[in-house]
Amino acid sequence: MKKIVAFALLSLVFGAACQNREKKNETAGQKVTEVSIPDLLAQADQYVGNTVKITGMVQHVCKETGKRMFLIDRTPENRIRIDVNPDMGTFPVELEGSTVEVIGEMKVLRIDETYLRQWEKEITSGEKLAGDKKIHTGGDSAGSHDESSQLGEAADQGTHTAAKEQIARYREQLAQSGSDHLSFYSVTCLEYREIEE
Repeated sequence: MKKIVAFALLSLVFGAACQNREKKNETAGQKVTEVSIPDLLAQADQYVGNTVKITGMVQHVCKETGKRMFLIDRTPENRIRIDVNPDMGTFPVELEGSTVEVIGEMKVLRIDETYLRQWEKEITSGEKLAGDKKIHTGGDSAGSHDESSQLGEAADQGTHTAAKEQIARYREQLAQSGSDHLSFYSVTCLEYREIEE
């Protein structure tokens, strides 16, 4: 009789443990790939649309909106833009200089001549987005925010330039690249945590 009771209890505990594991898998929903920032950037197209986990130092947080931050690995050349998702609040400016772990979806923005013409059209027509969005380019200097269009907001890569000047730079980069488009990668944050060191 004791063996039957012990077996029943063991079965109950095992069954409960399996159910908890299944719920965790359902909650997680997606496979998360841990990758370094240099590897993420080197093989960026392979990760687009996938959920990644990266760790880096917060080089800059947008002080005006808090909707984006820039992470670096060991050098500023290995830099990736992190955007808040619509369900998040904002990134606190106090994160600057901290090491954080970010889980998010890798995205790509492809800029071609059609994109640049549309961006110019939005600027010259005086269209403004809801909330008068502005370009924030990842720095702190005065004048680092320029009135812009939705396309300009999406193209923000941390360069502190006025929209028309940035369009000219992208055209120059396009011509030098030998490609019909430029690719800019970012991660839409699903969650993050500060790592205490």
